[in-house]
Amino acid sequence: MPASDGQKEAAAALGKHGERPTCRGASFTEEKKQAPIFIVASPRPQVGKTFVARLLVDFQRLGHDDPVVFDLNPRGDALKDYFPDLATVTDLNEIKSQMAMFDRLIVDDGLAKIVDLGHSSFERFFAISEEIGFFREAARRSLDPVILFAANSHPVAINAYADLKRRLRGVIIVPVLNEEILKGKKLREEFPFAHAAAIPVQIPTLAPMLKAQIEKSLYSFSDVHGKLPIGIPIGLAFELRSWTWRTFIEFRELELRLLLEKLRASLPVVGLRQHTSREAKRWLRLESGYMPIYHRQFWDMYEQMHAWCERQHHEGWPSPELERWATLVKTALWQLAHTKPTSEFVLASLAEYTDKLEAELNSPHR
Repeated sequence: MPASDGQKEAAAALGKHGERPTCRGASFTEEKKQAPIFIVASPRPQVGKTFVARLLVDFQRLGHDDPVVFDLNPRGDALKDYFPDLATVTDLNEIKSQMAMFDRLIVDDGLAKIVDLGHSSFERFFAISEEIGFFREAARRSLDPVILFAANSHPVAINAYADLKRRLRGVIIVPVLNEEILKGKKLREEFPFAHAAAIPVQIPTLAPMLKAQIEKSLYSFSDVHGKLPIGIPIGLAFELRSWTWRTFIEFRELELRLLLEKLRASLPVVGLRQHTSREAKRWLRLESGYMPIYHRQFWDMYEQMHAWCERQHHEGWPSPELERWATLVKTALWQLAHTKPTSEFVLASLAEYTDKLEAELNSPHR
């Protein structure tokens, strides 16, 4: 449907204001921002699950506070070995240890939580979660636990994934396809997903020589992401940094999908009726000075979107269209946070921009 003059002016106005505004007002109260809860899990050993958890911890340390980490896989290649100051070993057979972990996970303190769930604790963890109503309580507090399921071709893993989707309806379960583990096997059909937030995360193969270099050097992946590590041959250092960037892009895009999922759930059903240029200007004018925040939920999402765009700007946008739609979504959220009463026009525009951004994010041709 061709855009009206009002819609064109709206898009132009939104697109010109990508900067972060200064906001004041008695209606604004600073609060801790909601942070994700990631449960990295598999019912099978030796599927690269702890490696995924390790990457995720390093990703969260870039531009965030250190995450809260729980290691339920203390034997073998343990997360505690890589992050001795961050990871807490949890034994689900001990009530005190069990309660300490679940109580901490449910606290909305603005810190990301990461659980490395070993195969020996897999069923026990989810049984306890259902028994104590962990996922229901998280939803009541507007926390959104995400299960990152390390996929492999074994029937136990395929059946466990299907069972979790049946038992935990409404919980986002994201397959993680590690190319080194799958070795060319195509498993998307065995790990189906119903909506965009659960599109699989793809982990490219890390050559054994590169993995050996980072283990020997004691660098973290977040160290490698920011600069070339000293002590690693220059050619291998460039390869390692390139691999880390590609992998972290997968996590960054997962962040955006989760944010868009939350954003879409918060939007009412609004029809995009035709507006005049005068109406568009009235709703979309950006005033300087005093700008009270009327809608906290839109402000929180604006801040998350702004932070995501800032990181993407630093790393480089993969496509102009992704930058365009992300900027429009961000600015529309800012408008909604500061508009009283809520503008149906901006709400409808935000819904449209969200669809466009999601389509571009998930485009196979990008």
